[in-house]
Amino acid sequence: MESKGIAYRKDLLCDGKICLIDGAKLVITSDIQIQKRMDAVSSPNIFLDFKSGRSPFIRWRFLENLEDDVLKQRIVVYSKLINAVSHVFHQKGSFEIEIVKRLSKEHAIQLEW
Repeated sequence: MESKGIAYRKDLLCDGKICLIDGAKLVITSDIQIQKRMDAVSSPNIFLDFKSGRSPFIRWRFLENLEDDVLKQRIVVYSKLINAVSHVFHQKGSFEIEIVKRLSKEHAIQLEW
């Protein structure tokens, strides 16, 4: 997969955030305000929810507006896998590789349809 260019910034002031995200094709953030801004203009975004008190969760929005179909497919599959593993880990308090293998196979089968 070819790199499309990545800009990682932390603790930017508001103006810096706006300049950075305005031209982005896809934004990955844990900042709810940025996610809301991207939603307001129907721009593809991935929200990493690590602070809600439940297990970490990945939510994506407006991927239909993303041009790269392979990337879109990978985002959907991997986020579902990560969310499922995160939920199991949070419930059981341990990481079980057999569950990950089973979930991985289930999602791989869905890709082949």
